Amino acid sequence: LPYIDTALVSFHAYRVYDKEAETNSQWWLQDVDAWIPTLTGLVQGGFLKICDKPEDCQEDTAPFRLLFWDDVSTELIECLATGITPIYFGTASIEHYVARNVLFLENSFQTPGELQQL
Repeated sequence: LPYIDTALVSFHAYRVYDKEAETNSQWWLQDVDAWIPTLTGLVQGGFLKICDKPEDCQEDTAPFRLLFWDDVSTELIECLATGITPIYFGTASIEHYVARNVLFLENSFQTPGELQQL
């Protein structure tokens, strides 16, 4: 197995200041005190990188992105379009969008051996 020396999940926290955030809130801000210990623990465990400003994540190569938007956001669409797997707060509007517009086919195979490994 490869040695992983960097967080696999990034959280672009600075996006709470985007123009879009004026009409599409982020759930973690509704109860910051409840989320901070978990986010801090993920950072300390090496699983999560939090970007407080855009410069912090200019070279972001994390395959996963933590999202807290209330509705479908530009950031969610950007993730899907660029191959980043979103880890998102499951609001009804996002769940509805994902169910209707996104298809993740993780369990495909082409050979008997691949089928057996599933």
